[in-house]
Amino acid sequence: MNSIKGVISKIESDSFLSIITVKTDIGNFSVVLLETPETADYMREGKNVNLLFKETEVEIFKNCSFLKESFLNMFDAQIESVENGKILSKILLRSGDNIFSSVIPKKSVDLLGLKQNDVINFLVRPNEITVEVL
Repeated sequence: MNSIKGVISKIESDSFLSIITVKTDIGNFSVVLLETPETADYMREGKNVNLLFKETEVEIFKNCSFLKESFLNMFDAQIESVENGKILSKILLRSGDNIFSSVIPKKSVDLLGLKQNDVINFLVRPNEITVEVL
């Protein structure tokens, strides 16, 4: 499980849904939640949280920095290591002082030509992130 600490900096709610912005040391994450400030005590600006997301939810792009303006939660990283299996590959990424892992099909690693020290972009969809209260 990947994690990164941050602070809630913005909350937008409608009906039973909210989208929060969490400021982290690598940039702002957007998170969609099935809660509102009225139903969740932790949901307030300035609250410290930990964002959690699975290795299988980290999508990797190469030579796509221009897309960062079009997607939420797309960040730069450098590949620390690539561990290839027959079907899946585990990739360790460094973004700032954070290490994240991604598990993607080995075919994708081969198609993108991913290797250690490559600079890539990674994406985590806003609905695939869990918020842990600190």
